[in-house]
Amino acid sequence: MGLEKKAKKQIKKVVLPESEDERILKAAHRLNAMGAVGLILLGDKEAINSKNLNLNLENVEIIDPSTSHYREEFANSLYELRKSKGLSEQEAEQLVLDKTYFATMLVHSGYAHAMVSGVNHS
Repeated sequence: MGLEKKAKKQIKKVVLPESEDERILKAAHRLNAMGAVGLILLGDKEAINSKNLNLNLENVEIIDPSTSHYREEFANSLYELRKSKGLSEQEAEQLVLDKTYFATMLVHSGYAHAMVSGVNHS
């Protein structure tokens, strides 16, 4: 059985925090067409759609960390995880606005199975 067929049998959610990069959006389009993975893009939905790349992102979840209902939950969780290292509640609130931290918290909290990043920050 091929990898694509195996993936379709047990669809996992993968978060892509670098949605401002056209290469990521094109990859999301291709993966979405395959139907082998559930995708979450992080960013402003209007900004992503305004790129006019003619991509089908219909089944792709787009979450804006700055307006997400997860923001408070993730800030509290991050604070609890890192307070022994000196992280303040205010710092945790700021950190979860960062797409990479937000994506990490999606995985940590079980809302996503994996995160793929590094195209801009490797």
